[in-house]
Amino acid sequence: MRNERRETLLELRNCTKGHAAALARELRVPHSTALKRIKTLEEKGIVTDYIPVVNQDIFGSSFLVKFKVSYDQYRFEQDLRDTIAEIIDHLTKGIGHAPYAIFDHQNVEDRMWSVSCLTLTSDIVSMIDYIRRRHNVLPENISYRPLGNVTGVPMYSRHSLNIGSEDG
Repeated sequence: MRNERRETLLELRNCTKGHAAALARELRVPHSTALKRIKTLEEKGIVTDYIPVVNQDIFGSSFLVKFKVSYDQYRFEQDLRDTIAEIIDHLTKGIGHAPYAIFDHQNVEDRMWSVSCLTLTSDIVSMIDYIRRRHNVLPENISYRPLGNVTGVPMYSRHSLNIGSEDG
């Protein structure tokens, strides 16, 4: 990749589509040159979309939250799978938080299924308490820890600032 294209891409991730002027200032090129570079990257399919970056001050601090569900709590495997799917679905909707990533892992030896979520929230206690009560997760099977700065774009929704129910 040509150096000019790489420079443009590196700076473009900090600018939005409507801010060619900001890109021009960062690259120290004329506005028309910045616009041309952006258009070229779009036409070549290198840049396909523009996404907003969320202000962390609005959504709160970053946390890594882990919910573990014991196989032994369920008589039928499908009930366990349904519970995990419901937890993931709730976390994905971003009710009361703005998730960056959600992933699950089965540990057959320990007979536990874990769901972890990297998220932004201003009320981690309410978020955890809601899932604990709604999905019958034992308190000792929930852990969380605050993180420093997390870089990325959370999957926020219109529910992200609502704590608790999907009704908001």
